[in-house]
Amino acid sequence: MSMNGIRALALALVATFFLSPLGRAGAPLVSPDMAVAIAKTASPELFSLARDVAAIPVSLAECLRLPLGLIELPLSPLPGIQFVDGLRNIGRGIKAPFDLVFALAKLPLSAVDAVTDLGG
Repeated sequence: MSMNGIRALALALVATFFLSPLGRAGAPLVSPDMAVAIAKTASPELFSLARDVAAIPVSLAECLRLPLGLIELPLSPLPGIQFVDGLRNIGRGIKAPFDLVFALAKLPLSAVDAVTDLGG
């Protein structure tokens, strides 16, 4: 989407929400075809940004695997709990804070990238 397209979209949104249409009440200022074209252009960048935002709570939840693994190790003689699963959870729990920091550091870069891609 070019810079003129972004300006046209911003102008259309401002006109739609803040200005009343002249002549006919309730007449749309943005045509449905124009709205579909803008949505198709913006959707890949917005989906990648949403995926990066969704990675943060996942990484945060993965941090709980460390205490889970530490609990599973002494309970491994019980049926249904395996020693290997406890070690796997400890490994993922140790790695999770680093993934969280990476996801948090990547988010502003992803947002700038999405805005840049939309800008042309």
